[in-house]
Amino acid sequence: MPREHNIEVVIIGGGVGGLAMGIALKRQLNFRHFKIYEKSGDVGGTWHDNTYPGCACDIDAHWYSLSTDLNPYWNKTHVPHHEIKSYWRDLTVKYSLSDQIILNRNVTSADWDNKKQLYRIRSHDVQTNENFEDEAHIVISATGILSVPSYPKDLDSIKNFKGPTFHSARWDHSVDLKNKRVAVLDHVVTVARNFFRLLLRSHQPKSSISVVRLIGTSNGNWIMLRQEILYKTLLSGQQSWLGGLFTKQLEKYMRAKAPEEYHDRVIPEYRFGCKRFIIDTGYLAALHRPNFDLNYDGIANITEDGLITKKGEEFKFDVIIFATGFVVDKYPINVRGVEGITVQEYYDRKGGPEGYFGVSLPGFPNFFTLAGPNTTTTHASVIFTEEVQINYILKFIRRIIQGQATSFEVSSEANDSFNKELQEKLSKSVWSNCTSWYRLGHEGKVFSQWPGTMTQYWWRLRNPVWRDYKVVDVGDTTSPEDSDGRLLE
Repeated sequence: MPREHNIEVVIIGGGVGGLAMGIALKRQLNFRHFKIYEKSGDVGGTWHDNTYPGCACDIDAHWYSLSTDLNPYWNKTHVPHHEIKSYWRDLTVKYSLSDQIILNRNVTSADWDNKKQLYRIRSHDVQTNENFEDEAHIVISATGILSVPSYPKDLDSIKNFKGPTFHSARWDHSVDLKNKRVAVLDHVVTVARNFFRLLLRSHQPKSSISVVRLIGTSNGNWIMLRQEILYKTLLSGQQSWLGGLFTKQLEKYMRAKAPEEYHDRVIPEYRFGCKRFIIDTGYLAALHRPNFDLNYDGIANITEDGLITKKGEEFKFDVIIFATGFVVDKYPINVRGVEGITVQEYYDRKGGPEGYFGVSLPGFPNFFTLAGPNTTTTHASVIFTEEVQINYILKFIRRIIQGQATSFEVSSEANDSFNKELQEKLSKSVWSNCTSWYRLGHEGKVFSQWPGTMTQYWWRLRNPVWRDYKVVDVGDTTSPEDSDGRLLE
């Protein structure tokens, strides 16, 4: 018997993943009993939070459109952040999502009640500080990959600085940088041209390639094909001869554009694709400016009006900006599953984040993640990945609202088998031979990247392997303590 009116779904996050999930629930299932909790004051996720000068997509803008709502009106290949945010805001109007979206609502925890087969959710309003409790049979995590700014743990002396400080992901537009001495800490490449001095705390440089400022055709298939060819020929293995040739061409380009004094610092020694490549829109040329400097000496101390490097050199600054990336290896919400452990505790047990195709976690029934572990790419957008995941998740939700089951949970055996295969492939990829945020602690387990093409990811998730999941049937009177559910054939 259909249970649609008795099923509640909560989506955590109002970025592109959360919005795409809500749109799919309406379009494909005609399902409206869901809420989208967004901690910020507007939708858009990373395209709402990041407003730093020059913020734009780093691959073709068409990758940031839903396949159901292609946008032929991008005015160039690499559009600014506000244009992408406007596209997604327009979709919230088109699909009447405003009734389901709750802004300024931060979800703090979700605890699985095995007896009632639902999650008890706690949240609070970040403006009024009012606390709320809710229940949902299904929870979709769309918290984003790059959403929580990361700050250096070894710079307690930042409290000494008397001038303005902020993170590039939370740009303070009230600070006027004109005629100011500005320090940007870490390997930032997007805000170079307005600054007097750039102090880097980076580990390794990234590859830079030139950008072609042309708007391509709206043929999504060609865009997809171009990126998939890029992956297959350049990124799929350490020994790709074409990848090596391309790396040499990039090095030649960077040597021609960057000042010779920085060649040893800005030109990577690893193969192309080990890190997200950088579209050069003028960064390398800006290194020639007299009011611009790169410094790799490291920071010993921050004073009230500047900083001192580890070599003892002192610099005076008016503003300090952190471009130190994001917290990517921690799950930000206390979601607890059947064993009472949190998602983060599960990750810790596994030696770093991992899941079943980045969608399901053993021990967490009816909890699905968008852009979960090992689903990102060096060459594409997360939008396509999330659309594949959403179509996959809908197959479980459909069965639940139709009354065929109350919960689904991936088995530990299926998860372990998948991740063994995954890590074997990753060990032979370009991502295993450099330090990056793709790896735990920058040098350990590769927990972020998918080791194949996006076409392969779509193929693997086109239909669930039902035997990999444990299911609890509607009306099952078996005590949860006595049964772990049956495997679905």
